[in-house]
Amino acid sequence: MRQHVITLIKAGLVPMLEGPPGSGKTAILADIAKELKMDFIPIVMSVMEPIDPMGLPTVANGKAKFLPFGLFEQVYNVKKPTLVLLDDLGQAAPSVQAAVMQLIHGGQLNGHRVSEKVRFCIATNRPKDRAGVQQVISPIRGRVQTLRWTTECTCTGDGSVICRWHDWAARA
Repeated sequence: MRQHVITLIKAGLVPMLEGPPGSGKTAILADIAKELKMDFIPIVMSVMEPIDPMGLPTVANGKAKFLPFGLFEQVYNVKKPTLVLLDDLGQAAPSVQAAVMQLIHGGQLNGHRVSEKVRFCIATNRPKDRAGVQQVISPIRGRVQTLRWTTECTCTGDGSVICRWHDWAARA
């Protein structure tokens, strides 16, 4: 699965890892960013409000506009290749998800354009995990490549067979 994620990122597509809590989704994406020699900005979406990705409403020169701040200001101003993780997206309010949908689909929000050096990825738990996940809204689901993340393997436990996940976990 790791190679699938790398291929999607290199192609400019958005991988969404969907799997159980604590299964290493965020860690593997940070590791992939390092492997691809990209900076890594993880943004925990479950604690965001719509204003966070949209920006702070302000008036400048008699015109209303939105002023980016916090982690999203960093996203707009990257200078090097950067992997931006929208983490726990399924726990975020639908209004927050709708705001970031514009970023991952069109690369801009409220007049601010994301650098061509930015690649997005998503990590989320599944509704069945009872981790507070409602659902990732369908307009996002239709624009990303969902990968079912799992830690299940066919290891025998006696050391004779090592799966990719256990190999990665041991190195990480």
